Amino acid sequence: MGKSVTIVAMGASHSDFTSYTAINQGAGTDEVWAINAMAAAIRCDRAIIMDDLKLLIDRIPGYEFVYNFDKPIITSKAYSFAPTSEAYPLEEVVNHVSIPYLNTTVAYAFALAWYEGFKEIRLFGCDFTYPDAHAAESGRGNVEFLIGLATANKVKTIIASTSTLMDMNAKRKFYGYADHIDVKIEDGRFKCVIIDKKEKVENGDQSR
Repeated sequence: MGKSVTIVAMGASHSDFTSYTAINQGAGTDEVWAINAMAAAIRCDRAIIMDDLKLLIDRIPGYEFVYNFDKPIITSKAYSFAPTSEAYPLEEVVNHVSIPYLNTTVAYAFALAWYEGFKEIRLFGCDFTYPDAHAAESGRGNVEFLIGLATANKVKTIIASTSTLMDMNAKRKFYGYADHIDVKIEDGRFKCVIIDKKEKVENGDQSR
């Protein structure tokens, strides 16, 4: 199995990163990448900040940490005031994913991980939409599209269980089916297991 990378953004499901790491004894990931200001909150190997750093610092308080950040900052334009900043390899990444469609920092990070050869990409805090909320952030469609492309190319994606991305937080993932369907991952591929409720009751399992 190839290398794994964990991408942690600022959505609500970033809290799953802590529990996942604890349960899996360090998460077993080769690298941790933080999206935007999350880089100031967790230990990470890289920060992915695709907004122009100069404009970001001028407009939003809290990004001054880039002045002294000691890990690589992958961004749209490198600046001398952020000594570790590096320009995103846009041409190479777009040619690798074969589609000029990157409209959110999480999408840039995911595409970069795929381009760099990571075979498992874990996403925490990459939510975009929230239950019972009409407002949504742009980018969910882009990230889900990239997940589909990467999956077809044998890249495994793990998503926080409480995230709305790919409807991970939904109890029922298949519209129109009354029976419960378990979705498992085996060898990097999804496998569906249908559990008939009537059969469960006859076998003495009263759970719903």
